[in-house]
Amino acid sequence: SPVSPPPPPMPSPTPPPLPAQCDENFFISEYAEGSGYNKYLELYNAGTCSIHLDDYAFASTSDSPTIPGVYEFWNVFALGATLEPGGVYIIAHPSADATIVAKADETHKDLSNGNDGYCIVKGTESDYTMIDCVGNWDADPGAGWDVCGTSSATKDHTLVRKSSVTVGNGGNWASSAGTDTDNCEWEILPKNDWTYLGLHNQFVPSPTPVVPSNTPVAPCASGTVKNDWSDAVFGNGIGECVSVTPTIVTLPLPANASFASAFGQLVSVKPDEGFQLVVTDHYQLGRFAQFTVCAALIADGRRFQFTQRKAPGPDFILHSAEKVRSCIVVDDNSNEQNPAVIDIAGNIFGGAKGGNTMKTLLIGTPITNLTGFFQSYFGSVVRATDLVFVVGVSDLAVGRPTSPPSVSGDVMIVTTNVLNYFTTLTSEDKTARGADTPAEFTRQSTKISLALAKLNADLFGVMEVENTNTGAEDLAAKVNSLNSSRNYTTVGKDELQIGTDAIRCDFMYDTNTLELLEYKTLDDSNSLITGLVSNQSDGVIFGKTGMAGKSRVPLAATFKRKMSADTFTVIVNHFKSKGSKCGSGDDDMQGAGNCNGKRVAAAKALVHWIESDAFFMSKNNVVI
Repeated sequence: SPVSPPPPPMPSPTPPPLPAQCDENFFISEYAEGSGYNKYLELYNAGTCSIHLDDYAFASTSDSPTIPGVYEFWNVFALGATLEPGGVYIIAHPSADATIVAKADETHKDLSNGNDGYCIVKGTESDYTMIDCVGNWDADPGAGWDVCGTSSATKDHTLVRKSSVTVGNGGNWASSAGTDTDNCEWEILPKNDWTYLGLHNQFVPSPTPVVPSNTPVAPCASGTVKNDWSDAVFGNGIGECVSVTPTIVTLPLPANASFASAFGQLVSVKPDEGFQLVVTDHYQLGRFAQFTVCAALIADGRRFQFTQRKAPGPDFILHSAEKVRSCIVVDDNSNEQNPAVIDIAGNIFGGAKGGNTMKTLLIGTPITNLTGFFQSYFGSVVRATDLVFVVGVSDLAVGRPTSPPSVSGDVMIVTTNVLNYFTTLTSEDKTARGADTPAEFTRQSTKISLALAKLNADLFGVMEVENTNTGAEDLAAKVNSLNSSRNYTTVGKDELQIGTDAIRCDFMYDTNTLELLEYKTLDDSNSLITGLVSNQSDGVIFGKTGMAGKSRVPLAATFKRKMSADTFTVIVNHFKSKGSKCGSGDDDMQGAGNCNGKRVAAAKALVHWIESDAFFMSKNNVVI
């Protein structure tokens, strides 16, 4: 649909001073290897910075390493994951006990069986720094590693980091494991003891801490809350219900202020004069029933990305600091993942398994009356007890439009990222990137195919589908089953692979309306872009046989519209994301994001290909 031009830039206020340098420090606070799939890693942020886990990985080996001292699996965190000061981040097996999975921030199916070394590292696959380890990558220890004098303690035990430990072991597992209970860094708990999961003991000063009397906990009558701190998090306290007046939190906070003084209290969030509270992000709405609320100028109507109004530059630092003071996460006061129905303080939305599927949450929706318990265990989160969405203030409302806007034209083209659509499960192949189980794949494929069927396009440019000739075909078949008027097939159905990446770009087109005339791909072996490739520090853009690329291989295809002589060419692309770093010269932390150099190189190569390759000659209608 058409994109409205951005509002004119507002006058720049006097910038606040640059934020003070903070301390980035986190480590493994808990490890469990229990019965069945009851396994997890818990990380604790002992520093003063919000840690962006895109810069890190939890690399591992399996049993006896292929090369002693070298990791075998480079496991990355969920895209955009962060770990707030004083908070924990939990990685659990997807089939672990429900009480574990409910507290997990992400799942990983190959956690240790007791003899698999896991290390938190910072950097890239070829250049990294060891932060902390459980076990090592040196050799198979047998059933498990000895810890604190307990034989094979990493098998059938839970390990909890002692409160005296304030930094990771830097890869020195022997020193961390120690030889007895005095010189080791861990407390050894029995198998399936998850007492401390979700809250590291550094954060708990005593078993019965004294906290503000307005800390809300288990359900009480309207206008009252419990005064027991532990119940606020776990729902197991014995506090009494008391009447309280919420603490007012006004967004944005003043320069150099923080939310710390409001943690653990019942708060009412209000916008400052000239601002309104609006929904800014809902990436985690379906999984955790969470969304982000920010203060935005009333004149703007919503918050805009920095680069919507300014070119990348040093002002991005000030913008980022202001965003931290302007935004909070709203939560449904539940640790359930993928809830059947999303209920946030009485506001019902469609969940992963049903619910009111015609009611969703749009970016920019204004809200008011936001009240709830303010906690910091998973970031600056308000667990809402009262929340009202403002409907009808503008064209932004909670309800989803019933139909797309009417536009002119004869062919509908849709581009869609299907987020690692793999018919191969990770339980079948560790290198697969999609669903772990058949149930997960059913949930993923059902949602995607229904969305595409409803869009009812003539042509789909598809990104992040498994790099086989069956992945996109599986999706096409599922969409066909939901839309009898269409007969989709794929351009790459005869190509076993397109490029060297685990994922690829492809097209799904309706053979009832379109005829495929020809197609072509672009990789680094194309002589037209040799000079651009050689200018890269690592000598790669899209990759070629025997060399993986950073951006996925572009696919161009020319179609003829049936019942006419009209032809057009479309190119589907998937440039390197901002989720991980590419190294010196490619990363721009002034607003353009990680790997900006790689994306610029890919864009230049694409344009040069279109301008120079004979495939595009005499083709007037080219869509990128």
